Amino acid sequence: MTKAQIKKSNMLLLLIVAIVVSVIASMCILGKLYVGSKSLNTQKGVFDLSNTNIDSAEQIYLNGQWEFYYRTLLISDNTPNISTNEYLKIPDSWSNTILSSNNYPAGGYASYRAYIKNVNAAQPAALYIPNLGGAYKVFIDRRLVSSSGNFDQKNGEVVSSTSYETSPVMLNDSSEHEVIIEVAFENFSGLYLSPVLTNYNFNSYYSGAVLGLRYAFIGIMLFCAILFLIIFMQSKPKFGSIWLPILSFTLAMRMMISTEGYSLSQFLFFFASYERMNVFIFASTFIIKLVALMYLKQSLNFAVSDKILVVFSALFLTIAVGSGALPNSVYNTYTFALLQATSFIIDIYTYNKLCGCIVKKVPNAQNYTLLYMFISLGVMVDALYTNGLMPFKASSFMPVCFFIYVISVSVIHAKEIADIYKDAVLKKEYESELENANMSVMVSQIQPHFLYNALNTIKVLIKRNPKAAENAVIDFSYYLRGNMDSLAKTEPIPFSSELEHIKHYCGIEMIRFSDKINIQYEIGPNAFFVPTLSIQPLVENAVKHGITKKPDGGTVVLSTYEDKDNYYVEVKDDGVGFDPDDYYKDDGKSHVGISITKKRLKSMLNAEMTVKSVKNEGTNITVRLPKDKNKSERGTEK
Repeated sequence: MTKAQIKKSNMLLLLIVAIVVSVIASMCILGKLYVGSKSLNTQKGVFDLSNTNIDSAEQIYLNGQWEFYYRTLLISDNTPNISTNEYLKIPDSWSNTILSSNNYPAGGYASYRAYIKNVNAAQPAALYIPNLGGAYKVFIDRRLVSSSGNFDQKNGEVVSSTSYETSPVMLNDSSEHEVIIEVAFENFSGLYLSPVLTNYNFNSYYSGAVLGLRYAFIGIMLFCAILFLIIFMQSKPKFGSIWLPILSFTLAMRMMISTEGYSLSQFLFFFASYERMNVFIFASTFIIKLVALMYLKQSLNFAVSDKILVVFSALFLTIAVGSGALPNSVYNTYTFALLQATSFIIDIYTYNKLCGCIVKKVPNAQNYTLLYMFISLGVMVDALYTNGLMPFKASSFMPVCFFIYVISVSVIHAKEIADIYKDAVLKKEYESELENANMSVMVSQIQPHFLYNALNTIKVLIKRNPKAAENAVIDFSYYLRGNMDSLAKTEPIPFSSELEHIKHYCGIEMIRFSDKINIQYEIGPNAFFVPTLSIQPLVENAVKHGITKKPDGGTVVLSTYEDKDNYYVEVKDDGVGFDPDDYYKDDGKSHVGISITKKRLKSMLNAEMTVKSVKNEGTNITVRLPKDKNKSERGTEK
């Protein structure tokens, strides 16, 4: 790229990064404002719901200071009604906070307690914690109302899940209700996601709708992955990328192992704890972005060095291994989210490549850039949300982004397939036209009077000069064969083959007109291709309508030469010339096949033909053949 293009690309990159960061920051800020408006914050573990209507299906976030009991299960251990001087903010991790001079490590179990009062609800309520990475139980007035996963305290085994069971609870009096939440973790710690109090019936409907929507998107993406794979296998030479079905599959898998998606797919992973799936969620963040990079590279045809891929892979492995070595005192969900955020380095690199394609006006570059933003935003928001840094319920954001991406890419490729089909139809029509053009050229070359004159000349030579007659018969037979062969040749042929055909024609004409015509060959380069019967008509017109019209005859010179970018074929005569304005008139009397020849040269090899003529001085026809459309790999037709 030029310096101006590089500058424009860098400015565009900064704009895109700013947009992505702004969207994520705005979601966090607006999310905090929204959650703040729906939160009941307390300093000493008492929530007053006198101004809250649970029956309206609002989701109330019970944030603030809760009583905290480390390594104590107040209900499950049948602990006496004890009190504590420690209070822990929700949402937060206990490994992220120093309480009573104690720095609690990650993992383990604990209890939270708070009180709610002045509840006035005519319908049953539900209290749960969405998508928590650990196991938990929620009790209201010592009655179990919600649970997720399980915890074997004796063996210290925790199996967490994103599915949860809730029981309706009636809170229709003004008395104070005790709320106790018991939690257990392997590596995470604390209620880094807010407990939600809402209408029980609404929650059942809402949870089912969200889960159904997610798996509808997963089904669509898996279907697209299979469809893209079939298209790739069936039409690999012309269309398709193996990275597209892989990308669609990895996007679907990310949705299956993240948040509520894991509630139905947990059995596929042998009921592994959701907390342990965070390793796979972390891995999928990098895998998705690397696969997307490879897909975009193939779709837009930009270069990605192997060293870059090695660096990104090394970064992923280093973080994956290094995160497991972090001491418990610093290992928490926030650290985990920040580690995933390092994958944004891949985003910046990919955006940089996409911006370069936009500046160079690569087809669909703008569309792919916009669509990649959906992948980037979806993955990053999901990572922030699952680790407590996105304060509101944003589990549907990633599925919607992935769905938009896959459907939009499907539309782009559907259009490409339609274009391929259209090109195939046009090519078929072109081949038919080309076949007709070849027939027209052949018929125009073998006119009855030419046949009569040639045979009559041979007849005369048989008596006067049998050897010359034999040569004339050879030239005439090869000439006829060349014209007949042209019907079967739709691809360009080597210039040397066309030159042989020209020499056979000129041999016949030189016998007919004796010393009246002179043919000279100044052949330089000849390792290039021309459409069959494309140069011969030019020579024929120079003979028939140029030099033979002069009483004394004349000379036709056929020459070839080249420069850096083109081959040239020149047919020059010193005949009678003509008015160029009348050259392309379809009068049926002169310049046989010239208009067809010009069209065939242009359509087959992007060649240009220029004609210069001066009356009573002669004509010069030059054919320019671009080298980039005239490769020796075409092969040789015989």
